[in-house]
Amino acid sequence: MIRILALHGYAQSAEIFRKKMGVLRKACGKNVEFVFLDAPILLQPVDMPQSAASVEALDTVKAPPEEPELQPRAWWRANSDKTDYYHVPETIEYLKNYLKDQKFNLEQPEEYPAILADGKAPHPPFEFCVLVSGFKPVDSNLGPLFSTPITTPNLHVLGRNDTIVIPERGRTLVDVSKDPRVEEHEGGHFVPSKANWRNFFRDYFLSFDPILGGKPVPSPGPIPVGDTPAQTPGSGTPVEISRVGTPSKM
Repeated sequence: MIRILALHGYAQSAEIFRKKMGVLRKACGKNVEFVFLDAPILLQPVDMPQSAASVEALDTVKAPPEEPELQPRAWWRANSDKTDYYHVPETIEYLKNYLKDQKFNLEQPEEYPAILADGKAPHPPFEFCVLVSGFKPVDSNLGPLFSTPITTPNLHVLGRNDTIVIPERGRTLVDVSKDPRVEEHEGGHFVPSKANWRNFFRDYFLSFDPILGGKPVPSPGPIPVGDTPAQTPGSGTPVEISRVGTPSKM
């Protein structure tokens, strides 16, 4: 059994993310368990995107107060220039406490998996890390976390039409990852869920299973125009996935 800690994006919640991942969870079947965790910060109206385009790009949900599980949340706050992040130490401590007695693989569409993957959390090493629309933090206080490459096996999924985390910004996290695998889709700021992507994610997750894994996992799509396998590791080409350690158990 592969267990995956799924951390939602900005202005979402565990329940919102769980619903959005429904078709992928179904495709993965009984051999993969997703565990969804709420971010610790409840967002206020002033924290929400003001433009309709930003709301649509983030795919946020406006929930009534009587539905707390749908209230928008965040892992940190930032200043107007997005150069200083607030509450990061508290959030990392929150995640560490949650992980103390758990065993997880890791999947999340932001940058916290990158911070946790090579951090000193009281938790066995992660088997892999999937970053959907991920990016390297620009806050200089977080720079030391990326002074050495992310060594956890990592998959980066970038949307070519993502207006929140444009592909160039996503590459900043690729650049600080060891042996990154990069896959691109034609959509925006979301986890791709078409049939080819559902099958790809399922096969990628299960490649870390000692019984079901060990096989090359083909790309979900063709080689991007202008790219070659050498320029974009793992993009558009079958890649042998190496297992590290023993997969997490229930």
